[in-house]
Amino acid sequence: MRRPIRCSIAIRDFFGPSSNDFRQTVANLNRVTGNLRDRVPDILDQIHGLLGNVNVAIDRAKQGLAEIQATGTNLHSASASLRSILTDNQSRLNGIRRFA
Repeated sequence: MRRPIRCSIAIRDFFGPSSNDFRQTVANLNRVTGNLRDRVPDILDQIHGLLGNVNVAIDRAKQGLAEIQATGTNLHSASASLRSILTDNQSRLNGIRRFA
């Protein structure tokens, strides 16, 4: 029974005229929201710039990977051509080894 009475007394003291806590809290909230209102556009601009830089980096990485893939394809083709040449000229190479 005492607990609800203590709770109601604390609420009365917080909101009552004898305490300045509630008014100070509201003033602080007003100041904080004003600061946020002023800062949010700058923060959003910075995030937008950061995302633009990330997009550029991703595009460059994609280009680099495409070049690596093309190089791998060319290397595969070149090694297949070399294998074909060596297979076609196997008997000539064996003859050269015999005389050497």
